[in-house]
Amino acid sequence: MGAMRLYPEFLLYAICLSVLLVTTAHGQTSDLPPDIGNDFTFHAPSKKLPGRIAFTTTIGKYERIFVVDLESGSIYPVASGPENNKYPTWSPDGKRLTFVSDRTGVEGIYIARWDGSWVRQISTPPGKAGDPSWHYTRNLGPHILYYVDTGSETNVYQSSPWGRNKFTKLTSFSGRNLTPRLSPDGQSIAYSTDRYWPGWDVCIYDLQSGVETCPLKGKESFCRPAWHSDGKKLLFASGAGKNIDIGIHDLETGLSRFLTKLPNREYDPVWAPDFKSFAFVAEPEKLNHFQLYVLIDGERDPRLLVSGPYPIRYLAWDKNATLKLEAQRIRELDKSKNKIKKPPEIIPQAPPTPDTGADIDTDTTRLENADE
Repeated sequence: MGAMRLYPEFLLYAICLSVLLVTTAHGQTSDLPPDIGNDFTFHAPSKKLPGRIAFTTTIGKYERIFVVDLESGSIYPVASGPENNKYPTWSPDGKRLTFVSDRTGVEGIYIARWDGSWVRQISTPPGKAGDPSWHYTRNLGPHILYYVDTGSETNVYQSSPWGRNKFTKLTSFSGRNLTPRLSPDGQSIAYSTDRYWPGWDVCIYDLQSGVETCPLKGKESFCRPAWHSDGKKLLFASGAGKNIDIGIHDLETGLSRFLTKLPNREYDPVWAPDFKSFAFVAEPEKLNHFQLYVLIDGERDPRLLVSGPYPIRYLAWDKNATLKLEAQRIRELDKSKNKIKKPPEIIPQAPPTPDTGADIDTDTTRLENADE
């Protein structure tokens, strides 16, 4: 697996990963060989990075979702069929994945367990759905934000990950309004829009007041906003033609600055779990052959993190390592297998009082919940 870093837990990880590769096949069909992850190379970073990054890659004629575990450097598929699977995002606890698939003939929103098993589609309105992001707020609990392209407009919706036929339209704009992301306080949505062409703009819609502001706009394009946890800053991609870079915008001061300047284009910025470092994709050597890079906090220059023969797009970074989740699942399976059913409780039954005239029941016990 290229320059994979070895840790003391590697043996346990290898055992867990072998289980993972079996379980991810549940409910999926794939034409990929089991060792397809070895086609990628993990380049060990200068300091240990937490968790794992999901990404989309195109192998053959289909888009597939892979995960790179940053603790071990292992790379493996989680959604490799049927048909196209893309735009992964993690649930807030990292135990589930949401993504886009056209396995029914139309692009829709799906959720799965973190390893890609137990896939099911969530309810969305008619149209082509895309670019989901999973959020949790006190008022709504867990919900998924996404856009729907009806052919005449593209607007932002939200759905419950669990309910059926439960979705809400959040914006009613003309044009295309894509890549919606909810602010940390749950009050606003940042997204990319082409309504003020030339160029894409990044706008913010206040869900309470219904007011839209566009902090990133102009003749050049601005797209793919990513909120900082403080709600005061946005990562974004911006530029024109073959020159697109990653920048950061301060919503309080209105000032922006660029953080990357690699040749050609950079897209898809995502914050690390600590909101100090961030990952993105870039094509410095060959157009349309995007690879995974990271800019680590305290360093000036981005580092190549994952390379391979296939292009990489649409990133999602979660704090949980694969080893932790797989070990937890193994413990839970062990626990369920070894769990002994509690015997029914035996409660003494008091005999009737003699003055009722009833016969005394010589069997003074009864079984409660015997068939539970």
